[in-house]
Amino acid sequence: MQIKFFCPHWGHEHLSKEIFAEKVSAAGYDGVEMVVATDKKEKSAWKKQFNEHQLLFIGQVIAAGKDGGFEEHLKETTYYLENAMAMDPLKINSFTGRDYFAFEQNMEIIQMNLTAAATIDIPLVHEIHRGRFSFSATTIKPYLDACSTLRLNADFSHWCCVSESYLQENELSEVMKETISRSDHIHARVGYPQGPQVNDPQAPEWKDALNYHLTWWDEIVALHHLKGTAVFTITPEFGPAPYLNVLPYTQRPVADQWEVNIWMMDLLRKRYSKYTQ
Repeated sequence: MQIKFFCPHWGHEHLSKEIFAEKVSAAGYDGVEMVVATDKKEKSAWKKQFNEHQLLFIGQVIAAGKDGGFEEHLKETTYYLENAMAMDPLKINSFTGRDYFAFEQNMEIIQMNLTAAATIDIPLVHEIHRGRFSFSATTIKPYLDACSTLRLNADFSHWCCVSESYLQENELSEVMKETISRSDHIHARVGYPQGPQVNDPQAPEWKDALNYHLTWWDEIVALHHLKGTAVFTITPEFGPAPYLNVLPYTQRPVADQWEVNIWMMDLLRKRYSKYTQ
């Protein structure tokens, strides 16, 4: 099994395409995960950089809907999904639905995503994320039951924040087991009961938080190895401020986003090397 690591564009929007792609390649990433530019020239320019640096691409689909309503959200999702597919992605990561939409509305968006991606045979995952249909470990079960083809991007940092726990309650064990079995991509960010991102996972005070996440990620990777997955994908996704804590008044970040994500990539690459040999 190959494990490919992707760099998030999030937090590096200030860099030119050329500088960002060169930096990503030099750091040893296999690709980039990002929201796709909608302008044709922009897409073409990004494709050029990905090709020149032999970088793979995971497209993000993020719909907000200016009025917050279902119809606008569905329309935006369709638009950004088609836009992402035009970039020939290895995979699509969808921030799907809203936590305040009805079950039937979220299911309509999920099914639309899956149908569209299937027409051109691109794997699509739905990210575990606050504010989306997948915002909570206690409310995702009906969606898993209703859609056997629903696949997920495991970002458990959100569930730690929402539940104010490390999801160790017995009542969540079956949901966690099924979620792990449905996960085809990992956002390797470490959350904790008071937030979606620890300031620095290397710090000793976050040892327990890191180990909880490593245990979940270990299970996902091991399952994919057992079933013979050819390529598995991981994006170390520690974000910039305000995800990254800052000092008061000066607003100086307490850690370096780029270095933290590099550290996480190196940790997981070494940890999972036994599956790639």
